Amino acid sequence: MDQHRSYQLWIKEQETMKELKAARPELFEYAGAFTHHDILQFIGITSIPPNLPDGYIRFRPEDFIVEEIDPQQHVHTIDLSSTTPVQQEDQRTLFCDMIKIGIATPAALDRVANAFHLEPRFIGSAGLKDAGAITCQRISIRGVTIEQAQATAIESIVLKNFSYGSGAIAPGQLGGNRFTLTIRTASPYNQQLLDEQVRELSKGVMNFYGTQRFGHRFLAHHFGRLLFQGHYETVVSDFLTSTNATERRFRSEIRGRVKACYGQWDEAEKIFAELPYTFQNELRAVRFLKDHPTDWIGAMMAIQDQTRMWIYSYTSWLTNMLLSTYALKKQPPPATIPIPMSPVATDMEPYRQWLEQDTIPNDFLQKLRPFAFLRPGSRQLQSVIVPNFHTAIAHDLGALLSFDLRPGAYATTVLINLFTLHSGQPAPSWVKDLPIDAPKILGTGSVDELRTTYEKFFMKKTVSEVELEA
Repeated sequence: MDQHRSYQLWIKEQETMKELKAARPELFEYAGAFTHHDILQFIGITSIPPNLPDGYIRFRPEDFIVEEIDPQQHVHTIDLSSTTPVQQEDQRTLFCDMIKIGIATPAALDRVANAFHLEPRFIGSAGLKDAGAITCQRISIRGVTIEQAQATAIESIVLKNFSYGSGAIAPGQLGGNRFTLTIRTASPYNQQLLDEQVRELSKGVMNFYGTQRFGHRFLAHHFGRLLFQGHYETVVSDFLTSTNATERRFRSEIRGRVKACYGQWDEAEKIFAELPYTFQNELRAVRFLKDHPTDWIGAMMAIQDQTRMWIYSYTSWLTNMLLSTYALKKQPPPATIPIPMSPVATDMEPYRQWLEQDTIPNDFLQKLRPFAFLRPGSRQLQSVIVPNFHTAIAHDLGALLSFDLRPGAYATTVLINLFTLHSGQPAPSWVKDLPIDAPKILGTGSVDELRTTYEKFFMKKTVSEVELEA
């Protein structure tokens, strides 16, 4: 979807969401009961013990700070100070740090594009950063001056540290990320225990794919499994109508109404259009089906970013299952394992038991052939990631951590080894509702200036921010 259009849909939907929450607050509860351990098991992480202490993450955006490390190992911080602009002769590209507060990277880039009336191709970034967080990353913008950028206010976004240059930032052009995290616990954390845990984690943790890979319903690998099996119609049907305990009731209610009229695409469009931002991908699929009622592959091509995510989510589930097997047996894994979407038979052999269990045919790549945007190949994944800890401090609110990770590694992959994680509103009663400046305590900076300048964005999650995460 065009980024300008997507942003306008988000703006339009906010009033509807506020009215709905005021009239029927129960719709913003989850559809059923589940635990974080349940989710881990469901996405293939079966080796994490269920009795870890409770830890709440992302209570406030400043509880989860992510700062990009560029290829030259320079950290782009949330500190508001700016450097002197580099005045190069070629000023076609503006480079700057983008701080975003409580929103996802695609949504942030939508807003930047909208603010400067640009097409998406004129904005470059190296990678995605967490939504329920304060993050900083380097971006490039074509055709905008420093003066224009400094004079433009963008909701939940700060642009700083401007310079000119040539070219653009491309995906993958980063050296890693620095995480500064507050994990809120029911009682003050113990420093000796935390020190012992950090020493153990510094040896390395299994490189599991976290919940981010599995969508807000944690069903993306289910859709991917169906694609590997070649069940195209079932993928579309389940995508539009399936729900589970982890989906909020307003979403599951709408899916139930669509299920009742499944195949009546005009009616399905009207139902999904009640929340056009939340269900934008469903709307794209349904609108395609209005003109091509049985072209299931075409419907998935109309939402190819989703389709790509489903396929890679299934390979992520397979990878998690394999790594869990090593962990449960207390066996060190090989340094790398093959990513299970390969034409090389030996690459798929470690996953044989689960492929057979799921009745995946040997010629599964033929089932994926209609999706030309995929690039199957023989690739390896690092089995263990090693967090580079800077500081770890026990606090009355919980545990404060600062560490670096290589590109593509998730902070939650580290945290699931320490806590049974909780997030989302409403928070459990044991979570202490107090602001904290973890960077100042840990010695990595401060959120004071940013908080003072942009106080309204530091409030706990609103309905819109919950939806942007999804």
